[in-house]
Amino acid sequence: MNSANAMPSNTNFSNWQEAKEVIENIVDAISQFRHIAQSLSVQKTTRHQIQKQLNQTRKDNAQLLN
Repeated sequence: MNSANAMPSNTNFSNWQEAKEVIENIVDAISQFRHIAQSLSVQKTTRHQIQKQLNQTRKDNAQLLN
Protein backbone atom coordinates (compact mmCIF):
# COMPACT_ATOMS: atom_id res chain seq x y z
CA MET A 1 0.00 0.00 0.00
CA ASN A 2 1.45 3.39 -0.93
CA SER A 3 1.33 6.43 1.34
CA ALA A 4 -1.47 8.09 -0.64
CA ASN A 5 -3.78 5.12 -0.06
CA ALA A 6 -2.83 4.92 3.62
CA MET A 7 -3.36 8.61 4.29
CA PRO A 8 -7.11 8.58 4.98
CA SER A 9 -6.68 6.00 7.73
CA ASN A 10 -4.45 8.31 9.78
CA THR A 11 -6.09 11.68 9.04
CA ASN A 12 -9.49 13.28 9.43
CA PHE A 13 -10.42 12.51 5.82
CA SER A 14 -13.04 9.85 5.24
CA ASN A 15 -11.53 8.82 1.89
CA TRP A 16 -8.74 9.57 -0.56
CA GLN A 17 -10.98 11.66 -2.85
CA GLU A 18 -11.76 14.03 0.02
CA ALA A 19 -8.06 14.41 0.82
CA LYS A 20 -7.25 14.91 -2.86
CA GLU A 21 -9.79 17.74 -3.12
CA VAL A 22 -8.11 19.55 -0.22
CA ILE A 23 -4.69 19.03 -1.81
CA GLU A 24 -5.98 20.44 -5.11
CA ASN A 25 -7.40 23.50 -3.30
CA ILE A 26 -4.03 24.09 -1.65
CA VAL A 27 -2.21 23.72 -4.97
CA ASP A 28 -4.60 26.23 -6.55
CA ALA A 29 -3.98 28.72 -3.74
CA ILE A 30 -0.20 28.29 -3.88
CA SER A 31 -0.22 28.71 -7.66
CA GLN A 32 -1.21 32.33 -7.06
CA PHE A 33 1.95 33.03 -5.05
CA ARG A 34 3.90 34.81 -7.78
CA HIS A 35 1.11 37.27 -8.56
CA ILE A 36 0.31 38.00 -4.92
CA ALA A 37 3.96 38.36 -3.91
CA GLN A 38 4.57 40.76 -6.79
CA SER A 39 1.52 42.83 -5.86
CA LEU A 40 2.88 43.04 -2.30
CA SER A 41 6.28 44.22 -3.61
CA VAL A 42 8.19 41.18 -2.38
CA GLN A 43 11.74 41.42 -3.72
CA LYS A 44 12.27 39.71 -7.05
CA THR A 45 15.06 37.45 -5.75
CA THR A 46 12.89 36.36 -2.81
CA ARG A 47 9.95 35.65 -5.12
CA HIS A 48 12.20 33.65 -7.42
CA GLN A 49 13.65 31.54 -4.59
CA ILE A 50 10.23 30.79 -3.13
CA GLN A 51 8.69 30.03 -6.53
CA LYS A 52 11.58 27.71 -7.34
CA GLN A 53 10.95 25.75 -4.15
CA LEU A 54 7.19 25.66 -4.77
CA ASN A 55 7.78 24.35 -8.29
CA GLN A 56 10.09 21.62 -7.02
CA THR A 57 7.65 20.62 -4.28
CA ARG A 58 4.83 20.39 -6.81
CA LYS A 59 7.00 18.25 -9.09
CA ASP A 60 8.02 15.99 -6.19
CA ASN A 61 4.38 15.47 -5.20
CA ALA A 62 2.77 15.31 -8.66
CA GLN A 63 1.68 11.71 -8.06
CA LEU A 64 -0.80 12.96 -5.44
CA LEU A 65 -2.71 14.88 -8.09
CA ASN A 66 -3.02 12.12 -10.69
